[in-house]
Amino acid sequence: MITMPPRKSANTPRKTPAQSRAVLSRSDISLTAVDTADFTELAAHLCNTPAAFVAVMSDDKILFSATRGFRASQDSQLNTLCARVIAKNALLQIPDTIAAGITPALVTTPKKRAVRFYSGVPFPIAGGTLTGVLGVLGFQPQRLDKAARAALILLGRQLAAVFQRDHYRDKLSEADAKLKRHSLFNSVRARASQVISTARNVHTMLQA
Repeated sequence: MITMPPRKSANTPRKTPAQSRAVLSRSDISLTAVDTADFTELAAHLCNTPAAFVAVMSDDKILFSATRGFRASQDSQLNTLCARVIAKNALLQIPDTIAAGITPALVTTPKKRAVRFYSGVPFPIAGGTLTGVLGVLGFQPQRLDKAARAALILLGRQLAAVFQRDHYRDKLSEADAKLKRHSLFNSVRARASQVISTARNVHTMLQA
């Protein structure tokens, strides 16, 4: 099971989509990264589903990083299913959305087919500031076997590592930039001290 950060308290201010994108930007996380598209291909193949996605959840909003097999807007009602994954804090499988009492018209597809099967796994992003979801979809009832569930969990862990890599790479870059600025400041200060010292020496010599 993937370990997730503690759930936010009710008093925690809710992030807007713009704030979430700002967090992603500060963390050097690209919502259109090529490697996240690769994960959707792998997830769909290993789980034998026609569609898959990688998304970032911000409270009740969903920001898609990559999709396969369907088109989705940023206000897609898929957030209803993703919210269930995050609430469970582990892999969730819904073999038949209609039988589960979930509104099936969740995504826009070329033939406007309704989602009948859904499974997803959560993963932490930006040091736990946000939560991502790797999900697979089907347009008829389906059930993942043990191997497929294990594969989806493993891919979720790998996605967490990818986003964590980008997060800490950005932190290291920021630290390096600060160090360079500090070094430049010290260099300029040292040069200024030399100039002042030289000016004082010249002034002393002129007064002698």
